[in-house]
Amino acid sequence: MKGLFQKFKGKGIQDYFDCFGYHSSRITAIIFGLPSLAILCVLKPFLSVKIGRIDSTRIAHMFLHSEIWLRSKLLEGNKPREFNIFVTESKHVNEAAFAMIKSRMRVISSSFLASVMRELERYIPRGPWITMDRDRREEFYIWNAANPQLSLSREQEAEGLRLLNSMGIKKGEIYVCFFARDSAYLESIIKRDWSYHDYRDSDVEDFIPALEYLTSRGIKAIRMGAVVKRRMETKNPMIIDYATRFRTEQGDIYLMKNCKFYLGDTSGIFILAAIFNKPLALINITPMGLITRHAHDLFIPQKLWDNKAKRFLTFKEIIDTGKDRWCNSHQFKEADITLVRNTPEEILALAKEMNERIDGRWIEADEDSMLQSKFKSLFRKDHISHGARARIGSDFIRKNRALLE
Repeated sequence: MKGLFQKFKGKGIQDYFDCFGYHSSRITAIIFGLPSLAILCVLKPFLSVKIGRIDSTRIAHMFLHSEIWLRSKLLEGNKPREFNIFVTESKHVNEAAFAMIKSRMRVISSSFLASVMRELERYIPRGPWITMDRDRREEFYIWNAANPQLSLSREQEAEGLRLLNSMGIKKGEIYVCFFARDSAYLESIIKRDWSYHDYRDSDVEDFIPALEYLTSRGIKAIRMGAVVKRRMETKNPMIIDYATRFRTEQGDIYLMKNCKFYLGDTSGIFILAAIFNKPLALINITPMGLITRHAHDLFIPQKLWDNKAKRFLTFKEIIDTGKDRWCNSHQFKEADITLVRNTPEEILALAKEMNERIDGRWIEADEDSMLQSKFKSLFRKDHISHGARARIGSDFIRKNRALLE
């Protein structure tokens, strides 16, 4: 007993919860959780208590779900008799991001309580739970109707300025953030076979023409990422490999919050820019049916080459057969379909369009409007991306108009 006491001595309540471990969560859910829910039902006429669970192990889930919930509460208005509380895992993928969330939401950080909640959600699916996953069409409305809610503190802003200075970037100097996904980050978290995510990968070297264009316009380019496979191979001093030289958790947020726009692929890091309503220029989008949320976003999808038919699948074929929602590399392999990544020239064209749109120099041709409308009409009313306001890259859709037939 003395040894057990010494183990717990000096620990907080969160540590006590976590020391009991995952396997006791089911018993705890039954013995303590169910009676607690009964009490909440009795209190409901006087005080509506709702409980949510935030996945703090992945940056996109933690940040996106919290921001959408905060925006939805802003649109709903104040409800004085409502008390909301959230539970997360003990470890957080980004502590600076978690601090921002905790400053706006009531959060208990405990892996044990999070596992208890999972059990309660199984037993009582209609309990007082806050649904963090929303219908994407509801997300589209919330995202475009409300302003950003999460923000950095003064101390975080000051530290961000010091980071810029260490990177040779002056206050007020314009820059873009870019990122090319590879498997290094997931492999650093859990040693397992992540090959089913390979379809989402990009080659950072394919960004070079776009980055050379941007830097020629006086815009610096910052390569984002927590863990990456290799350094950038470039002699351009305006392209900064932040991921391998300067990276901090807080820096990730500050840089994305203050960039001109984000250029990258489907990796969840783009959420750090999205929550601050920064324009997204996204490449290699797959699944094609998961279009981003904001009206100022641009994207270009990967094309699907049917090895048997020896041709590219049309966008309609992809959508009608559900291939626009495939999320596993093995699905494409089994169907004998080759994913064709966007070329450096296509990425360059997307970066140019985004930069010119932001600067007010983009001229929209009648042909562009027609092609955009035709592409979006492929998503039927029951499709999760019906009504999405983001635009497919103009140069890309012009050169691939045959895929609209």
